Amino acid sequence: MRRVSTRTYVLVHGAWFGGWAWRDVAPALRAAGHVVTTPTLTGLGERGHLGGPDTSLSTHVADLVAHVTIEGLHDIHLVGWSYGGMVITGAMAEIADRVASLVYLDAFVPDHGRSLVDYSAGPTRAALAERGDAGSAPLPIRDPATFGVDDADILAYCAPRLRPQPVRCMTEPVHLPGGLPDHVRRSYVLCTRPESTSFRAAYEQCRADPRWHTAELATTHVCMLTDPAGTTQALLDAP
Repeated sequence: MRRVSTRTYVLVHGAWFGGWAWRDVAPALRAAGHVVTTPTLTGLGERGHLGGPDTSLSTHVADLVAHVTIEGLHDIHLVGWSYGGMVITGAMAEIADRVASLVYLDAFVPDHGRSLVDYSAGPTRAALAERGDAGSAPLPIRDPATFGVDDADILAYCAPRLRPQPVRCMTEPVHLPGGLPDHVRRSYVLCTRPESTSFRAAYEQCRADPRWHTAELATTHVCMLTDPAGTTQALLDAP
């Protein structure tokens, strides 16, 4: 039997979701012989009661940095889904020496000094533009059906677990003045049913750069729940 080379995956969820989103992918990766952690960011999931008006992208970067360092993780394969791409990028300013590879899973790939709203289109941009005097109130929960999810069981699983998204996470620029370090391998996985114009743009930019490994998944944006087998394989295939 071929010996499995053990990897350490840190799976970072997106806006409105929590570590619970990886319920099918994490066990599958563990069954393949890998170490997997699924941190939940402040103000979301089981940590929803800890969020507030000051919860920001910096808060979530600090969450991830603390998780990696306190757990003593090294040589990690850091996966960011959707908004999670903002978080893993920001974290590289502090934990790059612990990271072997980055996987942007239908995610934002921000440049230094840019916020999520700079890359957003559709409902998220509209929600931010129409806030008026809502100020620091969080963004209301976005129904996964708007991401193309039509499986009743998945929608029922998500409904009680989703939480409003702290708005400063969407408007605070990422801080990574030196860009992604050369030693870290990079992958982008695009979901195509339906695909987002924002993520297609990120994917095409990565595909044009020989430093990036790219792949496509014919499933919804909520890929870890609508196609856990394909998502797992895409993570295993990433260098």
